[in-house]
Amino acid sequence: MFEDGLGTAQTALYTSMGCAVILPAAWELVSMMYLCQCDPSAYWKGSETWGGTAKKLHDLEKDVERIIKDIPGHDWDGKDRKAYEEKMEDFKTQVGLSAVMADVTHHILLFAAITLYILIVIMLIISIILVAQVVYVAIVAASTMGTGYWAAVGEICLIIEMEMVPMFTTVTSNVDALMNGAAVILGTALVADIGAQMLSGNPGAALDLIQAQVPAFDAAWRGSLQRLERNLTGHTMKWDHTGGPKLPWPVVGGGRIKGGADSGGDSPSYTFTGDLTSEPSPEVG
Repeated sequence: MFEDGLGTAQTALYTSMGCAVILPAAWELVSMMYLCQCDPSAYWKGSETWGGTAKKLHDLEKDVERIIKDIPGHDWDGKDRKAYEEKMEDFKTQVGLSAVMADVTHHILLFAAITLYILIVIMLIISIILVAQVVYVAIVAASTMGTGYWAAVGEICLIIEMEMVPMFTTVTSNVDALMNGAAVILGTALVADIGAQMLSGNPGAALDLIQAQVPAFDAAWRGSLQRLERNLTGHTMKWDHTGGPKLPWPVVGGGRIKGGADSGGDSPSYTFTGDLTSEPSPEVG
């Protein structure tokens, strides 16, 4: 299921971009979709890997426990036996902690994959709605011999700005909150695991973590640069001369849609006139 996530996200983006040529208000959605491009299959694969590692560690923990219990008391006794058991108990604890950490990582990555896939499905639904709206504009234009085109565009732009953009903004905000929350849980679990490892007789746990991160530096830097590019491109899609994230608006049916670069304020307002309406619409802002 997750393997087609990236392709679906790109399809939703390009489809919405094409619709935005007809419906300028959709550029707001396009810019957000660009920021939301992701590959949930990477999280899914990582989740499977960590799940397999957790299982191996849990099995190893059971093996260590069995080894401790299988040592005959009459064959070996004294301080050496006690020291050996203490060391083995510490080792079992360390393996158990690592298994728990692997379990947490497995479930966090699985949660991230599911969350991002749901986001992609929502983007696909939005792109389908935009296609339907473009078809509506085409039908109106054809039935009015082109005279109702701008009025239909204005009508759909209001719907996009009043309903679809706030809805998708809420979705992306919630996804950000969920992903940040998952990252906090994972980070907290990692710190707790390292601390517990060190207290249970593994003082080199922190150094092991640092050494394990070295091979990932290259991917981390490339990922950070890609994210920076995505943010810049996504926000540039809706940037204008007023210095804020605004949208260009077309002339509509002899009047014009006011908003974006025309509004001059923080809360854009819209009016439009055309063949589909006998009076200007009420301002929305």
